[in-house]
Amino acid sequence: RRPPRSTLFPYTTLFRSKNILLPTDFSVYSDRAAKRALQIAGQYSAKLHVLHAVEDFTYYDEAYDPVMAQIPIPNDLFMVQAKEYMQKFCERNDLGDDVEIETLWGNPKRSILSWAHEKNSDLIVMGSHGRHGVKRLLGSVSNSVLHSASCDVLIVKQ
Repeated sequence: RRPPRSTLFPYTTLFRSKNILLPTDFSVYSDRAAKRALQIAGQYSAKLHVLHAVEDFTYYDEAYDPVMAQIPIPNDLFMVQAKEYMQKFCERNDLGDDVEIETLWGNPKRSILSWAHEKNSDLIVMGSHGRHGVKRLLGSVSNSVLHSASCDVLIVKQ
């Protein structure tokens, strides 16, 4: 006889999560993923980790050569702003005080995969912008994580 299925996350007999990673880009898609991650973390009494990777900006000219911006922006400013956005993201989504928050430098795809591996994440919950065609081929972070992660990945669609 099968146990009843959960309405939040139907894989209760297969999934025993202790660490859930919620990568965010602070978009409405991340807000939807946050709600789902919070539900799953509550259902399994799992620890929720929220991660944002700040990527260095490089400007290119028409020949795809890197150029310097007219007004250089210090890297510290990007990190301070990202930490402020992270705080607002957590408040907006009622993530509470017991979540682990991390803001770091790096390529989002590599940072998510590396962080999930280092922290032994059981599940990555992330939003998808729902792009199709050429836009999707040019570098979807969620698609890259989905196909490269060593743990389960739940993509919350728009």
